[in-house]
Amino acid sequence: MFVYPIFIVITAVGRLVVLQGKEMAPENILIEAAAILLLSLSALVIVWAIGKQAA
Repeated sequence: MFVYPIFIVITAVGRLVVLQGKEMAPENILIEAAAILLLSLSALVIVWAIGKQAA
């Protein structure tokens, strides 16, 4: 399923925020948080579309 690589990327970006959060500009943290939100929404859409297709 294509959702698993998206979960891996979400984890990687989250680790980047945690490990480099103190040294990063607040704007960059906000951009990375938006990226995580966008990836999460795309994973939800893919899971929803696969479920709708199976039914």
